[in-house]
Amino acid sequence: MKTILAVFTIVRPNTDEFEWDFGASLEEKNSEKGKYPIIDIVPLKDYGKIFDPEKNIENIYQDNLLIRNCKILLSGHEVYNLKRTIHIYQDLKTDREWVFGSDRIMDHLDVHIKYSKDLSVIFSSSNNTRFIPENFPESNRMSYISQELMLPGEKFKLFFLKV
Repeated sequence: MKTILAVFTIVRPNTDEFEWDFGASLEEKNSEKGKYPIIDIVPLKDYGKIFDPEKNIENIYQDNLLIRNCKILLSGHEVYNLKRTIHIYQDLKTDREWVFGSDRIMDHLDVHIKYSKDLSVIFSSSNNTRFIPENFPESNRMSYISQELMLPGEKFKLFFLKV
C-alpha cells in the first residue's frame, strides 16, 4: 500500500461558492473490491465539516480502472488550507508508475517521497517544470521542490522498481 499526502492552499478571488474537484484512479483488480483508493480531506483551519466520503465521492469504472471523482463545494473564504491523503494499493509486477498532474495552475509544489528499502524510485518531471532535489541522509527518502508556476497538463511521474 502507498500513501500520498498533499498539503496545499487554494486561493480564490472571492468568497462565493465553488466546486473543488479531483480524481484518483487505480487498476480495478488492485482496488480490493472497491476499498481503494481511500481518500480523506482535512481542513487545516476551521472551515466546518467540508468532506464526507459518502456524499463527495463518485466511483466510476472505466477500462479496467476504478476512478474516484471527488467533488466538494466550498464557500465563505478566499483561502483554504487543506490536507489530502490518498491510500492506494499498487501491484508493482504490473504497474510501476504513479503520475501526478493537475488541470489547474499551481504555484510552489513540494514532493516528498518515502519508500521501503526494497524499492528504487525514479522521479521524472515533464514539460518545462523545473524541480530542485533535496538531499536526505536516508537512502529511502527523496524530495523535490518546484517554485515555479505549473500550468494545467504539467506533471511528474514516479517509477517504482524492485531491488
